[in-house]
Amino acid sequence: MIERANAVADYVSNGDFFGGYIEDAGFVKWRELSLTINAPTRYASIARASALSLTFAGRNLGTWTKYSGLDPEVNVLGQDNLGSGDFLTQPQVRYFITRLNLTF
Repeated sequence: MIERANAVADYVSNGDFFGGYIEDAGFVKWRELSLTINAPTRYASIARASALSLTFAGRNLGTWTKYSGLDPEVNVLGQDNLGSGDFLTQPQVRYFITRLNLTF
């Protein structure tokens, strides 16, 4: 219903109406979490190493916001501080990493 009213107001004003498209973009993000497990030295010695550890990490794990778009941080205008928009933009990608560390 609100989207329709905004579209009608934009049409009637010949594209000069922007008030209905301004919204709260406050957010909380969980950017990164990592966990490292250090293995006993007997496991490291199998690989002729002095230490062995395994790290699991995840990035961009969650966003909590009332913003109706995909991500309140994206900006179609790049680094422009005076303008913003999220038309055809991609939010930050969530990904996971596993890393094996051997110390010799």
